[in-house]
Amino acid sequence: MALGIFLFYKTFQNSDFGSIFQKLQSVNYWWLLAVLASTIVGHWARNERWHMLLKASEQNPNRWQVFSAMMIGYFVNLGIPRLGEISRSVVIKKKEGVPFNTTIGTVIIERVVDIISLLLVVITVAFFEYEKIKTFLIQHIFPILSKLGNLILNKALFSIIGITLLLIITFVFRQKLIEVLKKLTQISFIANFKNGLLSIFRLQHTSLFFLYTIIIWIGYFLTSYLCFFTLTESSTLGLEAGFVVLAFGSISRSLPIQGGSMGAYHFTVTQILLLFGISQVTGESIAIIIHSTQLLFQAIVGGVCCIIFFFTPNYKK
Repeated sequence: MALGIFLFYKTFQNSDFGSIFQKLQSVNYWWLLAVLASTIVGHWARNERWHMLLKASEQNPNRWQVFSAMMIGYFVNLGIPRLGEISRSVVIKKKEGVPFNTTIGTVIIERVVDIISLLLVVITVAFFEYEKIKTFLIQHIFPILSKLGNLILNKALFSIIGITLLLIITFVFRQKLIEVLKKLTQISFIANFKNGLLSIFRLQHTSLFFLYTIIIWIGYFLTSYLCFFTLTESSTLGLEAGFVVLAFGSISRSLPIQGGSMGAYHFTVTQILLLFGISQVTGESIAIIIHSTQLLFQAIVGGVCCIIFFFTPNYKK
């Protein structure tokens, strides 16, 4: 959270909020409807893809419950990054009786496929937009990595603190760790987890699984690219700008920062659009529009699904 607040501050510390507000008032809301439509299509494809993995794990949960669990996961991630993966597995367990370990296995497979897909997107974008990406990395990423590297290499204190904390945590939670290790040795736990992990090799329609993956990434692309058309200045941006925002915006969104990588995403998108000749004010406004539309969708839909989950009975034990 501290990192998110810091990056948010760094992004907007010299901003003209009056001009940004004027820009946001001139937004063409018809394009936001198109963004909403692409968001829904992307989430539908992700829901279908996850359902395929669960079916391949010899489970057949209700599609609505799968969607609800997925959106609850997104909602939880807004407050506590990475906890959403656990949360949606709990929801499926409570509502559909799918073993928790099996669900976690399918979630891991999903994440592996997403990481590979992101790497392919980044490599492709880097090939076509090498100069702009090189400029972005030299100006913003390499200096940070250099400082971090020097800090880690030159300060042995960090290693000492890390080892000390690890020993303290191990000592405090030693009983819990022993229980977890015992549970890991249980055949049913291993079997269920393995069942989820291997689900991708038992798909009935592998091509359909990868088609859903492509649709998911098209949805990601459109949710940012279509936002360019909401403002007059950014409407001149081409597909190449959309793909660079997709690649580096996705990387920044993957950072474990509350509020959908608040600050990190705004900083990344703003700096990228500057490289494409867009003004600071417009870049910041576009970053706010893209981030806000996705944040609101996940918060509203995920929040409603949370309410439904807590106020309806469990179907299966």
